[in-house]
Amino acid sequence: MRTAYKFLRTGFKSNYDGSPWTTGEWRNEEPPHTVCVGLNCSKLIPDALRYAQGEILAKVEYGGTVIESPDKLTCERMRVVESWEWTTEMSVKLAVRAARLVLK
Repeated sequence: MRTAYKFLRTGFKSNYDGSPWTTGEWRNEEPPHTVCVGLNCSKLIPDALRYAQGEILAKVEYGGTVIESPDKLTCERMRVVESWEWTTEMSVKLAVRAARLVLK
């Protein structure tokens, strides 16, 4: 199974519509026809953070029909397999690390 990342809000809720997610439970949508219309995630954490800030970082498995763009995936099926609290401090550390890489 392929894995990626997405951010959720407090209460394990979707940024998009506020619906709750449950670890291990598959969500199914109609097969996507365009990017952003369906279940969304990103292969890289910074890309996921850019699309939807949240207090919870979730590692997801995805499948079915998938539309890939350079920094986002829109999927037919998805489930949360792991999650971690994401703090403002973590966002700042990520920004500092990225800046240091660019400055070199």
